[in-house]
Amino acid sequence: MYADYWYKYPDKKKTRYYTSSARDEVESISILADTALHYINPSKNIRQTVDILEGKEISKQDLANANPIDNLDSFLNANDVVKISNDEGIYLIKATPKEESPHYDKVYLYIDSSHSLLQETELYKDNNLKQIIKISSYEGFEDGIYVASETKKIPVLEDDNGDTSLDFITTVTYSDIEINTGIPDSEFDPEQQ
Repeated sequence: MYADYWYKYPDKKKTRYYTSSARDEVESISILADTALHYINPSKNIRQTVDILEGKEISKQDLANANPIDNLDSFLNANDVVKISNDEGIYLIKATPKEESPHYDKVYLYIDSSHSLLQETELYKDNNLKQIIKISSYEGFEDGIYVASETKKIPVLEDDNGDTSLDFITTVTYSDIEINTGIPDSEFDPEQQ
């Protein structure tokens, strides 16, 4: 799959999917702005918007806490945190939610202190490792900014004997990465797509 991805801190994301590597025809666009998820398919003339929290017993804060990579400040405010540093410049942050979470009951974050980069996240549920999200490679920019160029999402399953096995691994590769702090809000307006 080929796509362009925009992210504007703290809660705006847009992904434009293409039908081929030539990127000459847009297959679909998804935009997440606040709690509204917009889906646009130009070829089928489909435009749908869903409030992802409507009718759910989940708050916007819960949503932010479900993915600590996207909103680390909210994550740190909502969890009891113990920070530990090892000898290789990797900070290990162990955290447990202050209030019960449907997504995890413990999380470990491994942060590369020399690049200020979240290298790996381990999510636990019922004290069992549930999922690993890790950076396979990253790219450096001016001003000491580093961003992921490839990530892997690895679901971890346990059988009755306590052995672990891997389900499928999702690999996301980013190319032509640019750092732009001036992304206009119009990029996340579904009416302007």
